[in-house]
Amino acid sequence: MHGRCTPVREVCTDKLDPIGWLQKQFLEFLPGKVCVVTGGGRGVGQAIAERYAALGFTLILTARSKDQLEEVCTTCLCI
Repeated sequence: MHGRCTPVREVCTDKLDPIGWLQKQFLEFLPGKVCVVTGGGRGVGQAIAERYAALGFTLILTARSKDQLEEVCTTCLCI
């Protein structure tokens, strides 16, 4: 029966770490996908860009500030 059921502890852990769950479920499909991030120069957009770069996405970033955008691009390329 355990082969068809997921232990409660494992389900709860996955819900608390959605990125970890995403990596486990879709890692083979993510690398090479393209993601457009608007507002990628700071804040939430920057965090999304960095996380998606770590997952293997190809990124297209937009921002108001060229300097901030270049800094985020450099960070994402180093991940």
